[in-house]
Amino acid sequence: MEAANTNSAVGDAPAGSGADTINFAANLDNETITLDRAFLGAITVSDSHDLTIDAGALSKLTIDADDPTPNRTGTGIRIFAITDPTGGAAPSLVELIGLTLTGADEQDEGGAIFSNARLVVRDSIIVGNEADSGGGIFVEVAGGGPTARSVLTIDDSLIEGNSADAGAGIAVVSGTSSTPTSDAVRISNTTIKDNKASFGDGGGVYAQLFGAEMAIDDNTLLELNEAGDGGAVYARLSAGATLAIEAATIEQNDAGIGAGVHATIAGGSAVAIDQTTFNDNEATSNGGAVYATLSGTSSLDVTASSFVQNDAQSGGAAFVLVDSSSSVNFGQNTFDRNEASIHGGGVFLTGQGQPASVSVVDSTFVQNDAGSSSGRGGGLYVDLPGVTLSQLNFEANTAA
Repeated sequence: MEAANTNSAVGDAPAGSGADTINFAANLDNETITLDRAFLGAITVSDSHDLTIDAGALSKLTIDADDPTPNRTGTGIRIFAITDPTGGAAPSLVELIGLTLTGADEQDEGGAIFSNARLVVRDSIIVGNEADSGGGIFVEVAGGGPTARSVLTIDDSLIEGNSADAGAGIAVVSGTSSTPTSDAVRISNTTIKDNKASFGDGGGVYAQLFGAEMAIDDNTLLELNEAGDGGAVYARLSAGATLAIEAATIEQNDAGIGAGVHATIAGGSAVAIDQTTFNDNEATSNGGAVYATLSGTSSLDVTASSFVQNDAQSGGAAFVLVDSSSSVNFGQNTFDRNEASIHGGGVFLTGQGQPASVSVVDSTFVQNDAGSSSGRGGGLYVDLPGVTLSQLNFEANTAA
């Protein structure tokens, strides 16, 4: 690692030169490398050139940070500390392939991985790590502006059993209100499960994006995650940021608000959810599967998705709060056996003033329930003027 960082020969390792690749000997197959907390601490990557750390030729290679305590105390170490010596001017690309990372207990950001560089995690397992933010992975890359950059790609991996105050599985921060970015984040064909931000935001994924775009797609599964808000996904979007969730499954997540997805959408930002399944998510307050608040010229589109047996106080499947400049569209969705203890067993729509555009079209509401003694809108509760309702099928929904 030092040879790659310094481009100098170290022991038997030849000097790095430009982009480097680190492979592992065959005799490490199914072995565990345990980090020495007192002697070396985290593995530091600080090269200005690209680096690939590839254990893909092995069946399994585990790097264990040897957490000294069973609960999150911050008395341990992280595994990878990836820094950017260019300060965002030209961040390198670091790829981690075929690794299992476990046992981190970091008092700041990034349990298993902290990265200020562009990061790819592929065919890897991030399990049982702890931090204040980003128990599994924390990424924040400086700079950016209008230059398009892929700052985080996670593919064909497992993010499981991590904990943090925010972003127990994954936390991503991109840009600021004064310096939005054109960064891109993608999570594909990955399972994110049983991560806990019990008193914070984002059990599975936490994203604070100013101008950046994030995609969660290609059969990604988010299940059994817990948080104060946003059990599976918590997204705070501004300055034209986007979140696209497509062909994903989001199930059995728990939160106070928005057990599946909690999205704050502002400043011309947009959330699009398509061909996604929400099953058995539960919020103790509002928005069993989806909770969204919109301001300014922002938008929410939910299409060709199914919501089954989600539960909340209001908006068993979805709770949406919209202002006068925003637009919301629900189209070609199925809402089946969702429950609200107050209003809107399926969908609850509310806001102030007449929004730019709100529509619920070509959708089916079956056996949804608003179960309180004063509950309204077993399938759909609308407290907004000018909403377009078209080609809707209501069957056996119940309310007081």
